[in-house]
Amino acid sequence: MKRATLRNRSNVGKFLWAAPVVASMLALASPARAASAEIETPHISTEILVRAETVAPGDTVDIAVRQSVAKDWHTYWRNPGDSGAPTEITWTLPEGAAAGPIRWPVPHRLPYPPLVNYGYSDTETLLTSVTVPSDWQVGKPFATTIEVDWLVCADICIPESGSAELTIPTGAETLPASSVAFAFLNAERALPKPVDWPAHFETTEDGGSLVVAPEGIDLASVSEAYFFPAEWGVIDHSSPQDVSVRDGRLVLSLTPDAKFAETAPSGVLTVATQDHVHAGYALGPVEGTPTKIASAAVDKSPSPPSGGGTPTAELGTSPGNNAAATAGSPGLVQAILFAFIGGLILNLMPCVFPVLALKAVAFVGHGHETMSRRVTQGAAYTAGILASFLALAGGLIAIKAGGAAVGWGFQLQQPIVVAVLAYVLFLVGLNLSGLFEVGVGLTRAGQAVHGTSGATGSFLTGVLAAVVATPCTAPFMAVAIGYALTQGTGVTLAVFAALGIGLALPFLIISLVPAIGRRLPKPGAWMIRLRQVLAFPVYATAAWLIWVLAQQAGVDAMFAALVGCVLLAFAGWLYGLLQHGLKGGRVVAMAFSVLGLVAAVGLLAPTMTPPADAASADAAAAREDGAQVYSAERLASLRSDGAPVFVNVTAAWCITCKVNERVALGRPFRETLERDGVTYLHADWTRRDPEITALLERFGRAGVPLYLVYPKGDGAPRVLPQILTERIVIDALDAAAGAQS
Repeated sequence: MKRATLRNRSNVGKFLWAAPVVASMLALASPARAASAEIETPHISTEILVRAETVAPGDTVDIAVRQSVAKDWHTYWRNPGDSGAPTEITWTLPEGAAAGPIRWPVPHRLPYPPLVNYGYSDTETLLTSVTVPSDWQVGKPFATTIEVDWLVCADICIPESGSAELTIPTGAETLPASSVAFAFLNAERALPKPVDWPAHFETTEDGGSLVVAPEGIDLASVSEAYFFPAEWGVIDHSSPQDVSVRDGRLVLSLTPDAKFAETAPSGVLTVATQDHVHAGYALGPVEGTPTKIASAAVDKSPSPPSGGGTPTAELGTSPGNNAAATAGSPGLVQAILFAFIGGLILNLMPCVFPVLALKAVAFVGHGHETMSRRVTQGAAYTAGILASFLALAGGLIAIKAGGAAVGWGFQLQQPIVVAVLAYVLFLVGLNLSGLFEVGVGLTRAGQAVHGTSGATGSFLTGVLAAVVATPCTAPFMAVAIGYALTQGTGVTLAVFAALGIGLALPFLIISLVPAIGRRLPKPGAWMIRLRQVLAFPVYATAAWLIWVLAQQAGVDAMFAALVGCVLLAFAGWLYGLLQHGLKGGRVVAMAFSVLGLVAAVGLLAPTMTPPADAASADAAAAREDGAQVYSAERLASLRSDGAPVFVNVTAAWCITCKVNERVALGRPFRETLERDGVTYLHADWTRRDPEITALLERFGRAGVPLYLVYPKGDGAPRVLPQILTERIVIDALDAAAGAQS
C-alpha cells in the first residue's frame, strides 16, 4: 500500500561561466501544478483538483477527487452493499477552516453472486469542499492536507490510501480556474439530481416496495429502475427489484432488511427509459457524507498578529518565548530590517566563507588601484548578489503563484542543482590550484589574481556568493523571508533586496573607503600561494555537496558525480597543458578535454531520480538520532495524548542545521529527552516534502532550521532560536515537560 519535491580580476571569476546556469535553476526548479495533487497506488490513480485559481477569505472552494481505477477492479459507494467499504476523505486543516461533505456520483451495481455491491469501476469523481477562515490573510497560501482511504477489489480486496498537500493561493476575490472547469462540470453531471418527489416505503405480503411519484418522466417509457439506499441494512441488496406502474406512480419491489420499517426513503433512484436515457435522482437527505477532520487545530499557535513585536527568540536570548513571539508577522519595515541584518550575518556563515575568502584576495589585488576601479568592483559584486536574490525571489513568487509549497533553499532540494553546483565549485578549486587558467597566463597571476575582466569577475562572484548562501539561514532571516512570501510581489522583492544588500555591504564598504585600500598589503607572488590554499575550502564545499547528493539521490548518483569530478579534472589538466604551450597533439588534447566535460555532464542523469528507499533512509537517519520520522498525523496523535514533543525541521544541505545538531543536540540533549519523556520528531526537508513545507509556513518560516517545543498538555509550541546552544534546548525541554495539562 502506498501513501500518498563571479568578481574582481580573477581567473576564478572569468572561469565561472556556469554560475548563471545555476542561478537560473533557482527559478525553475520543478514547480507543482497549481492547486492540484496526485496520489498513485498500484490499482488507483487519484488526481485532486481545486476549482479556483485563488480563493478569498471566508469563501468555500470545491475540491474534486478523481480516481481512475485499474481494469477489472472497483471501489465503493457510500453504502457499499453486501460487502466492501466506502472511500473516506480526511482533512488536516488550519484552525478556523472547515471541510464539506463528500458528494457521491451515481453508483452502479457490482454483482458477485450471491452478493451485490454498490460502487464504481473505470473513473469516478468525488466532490467535496473546504472553507477558508474569514480572518485568513489575503495573499497567504492556504495549505491543507487531504488523505484519501479506499478499498479496491477484484477477486481480492486491498485497502489503499494516500495523502497530498494542497496549497491554494488566496486573493481578494475567488477566481474560478478555467483549466479544470470541464472536469468539475462532468463531475456535477454525474451527481444524482436532488428531487422532492413524494416517496414512501410500504410493507406488502410478499415483502416490501418503494412507491415514488416522479415528475417530468413518462412512466410508460420506463424500462428499468433501481433504488440504491443511502444506508446499509434497509433492504436486501442482492434481491431483484421488479418495476411496475400503479396509479401514476413508480413501484419497485424490495426485500426488506432490519431498518426497512423505521427508515424513510433516502438514496438514489436510477431510471432508464426505452430510448436508453439513464438518470439518477436523489430521494431524501442524501446530499453527502461527512468528511473527517484529522486535526482542526494542527496549528495550535495563535494566528499571526497584524502588527509586529520583536521576535526575541531570533536573538537567541529567550528560549521561553511562545509561538506568537517568533511566528508573528513583523511588518514591512521590520521585515526589511531583519532581512538586512540577516544578510550581514550570512557573511559569517560557513557556507559563504569559501567565496568570501576568494573575494578578500581579490580586494587585496585591487586595494591599491584607483578609486573608480574599486568602486566598479564593489558595485559589480553587489549587483551580482542583488540580481541573484531578486531572481530567487521571482522564482519563489512564480512557484507560489502556481500553488506549490516552496521556501528558502528550495532549489537545493533538487539533486541536479546540487550536482551542478558541486561541479562548479570543484572546477573553481582546480582553477585556484593552478591546474588551468581562464584567459590569463600564470606569469600575470601576481598582478591579476582574478582575471582580466574585473567587473565581470566581481559580478559572477556575487552570483556564486548568493547561490552558496542558500544552504544557510541566519538569525532574523527566517522571520523576514517567511513574512515576504506571504505578501505581494513588491514586498517580497524589497525584502530579498535588503537581504542581498546586507550580504554585499562589507565588501562594498571596503571598495568605497580609500583608507582601507591603502592599508591592504601590496600584491605579490604570495598571492599565488594564498590562492592555492583557498582552493581547499572550496574543495571541501564541493565534497559536502556530493554528500548531500548522496542523501537525496543515493550512492549511485554520488558515484556518478565523483566519476564526473575525475573527468572534470582530466579535462582541466588537458586544458592547462594547452595553455602551457603543448607542442604536439593540441587538437587531440582539446578534443579529449571537451569529451571529458561532456561525459561529466552526462553522468548527472542518475541525480534526476531519487532512490526507491528514500523513505526508509530517512527513517534510518531519524533512528540514529533517537527520533521518530515526522508526520502531521504523528504530531497530532502525540498532541492529542498531551505528550511533550520536540520537532527538528532540518535538511542535509543546511549548514546551520548541522552545526546546531553538533553543538546542541548531542548526548545531554538525548538524556534530557529520556528524562523528561519528550518525543523527538525529525522532519527531514532534504528532499521536497509538502507536508514539512506546510509546517514551516504555519510558523511563518520559509526555510530550515525550525525547532518547535510542544509542552505537556495542550499549550502552544515554543519556537527556539535558529542558532542553538545546549542550554537553550535543555531549558526549553525541561519547561515543556513540567507544564501542566
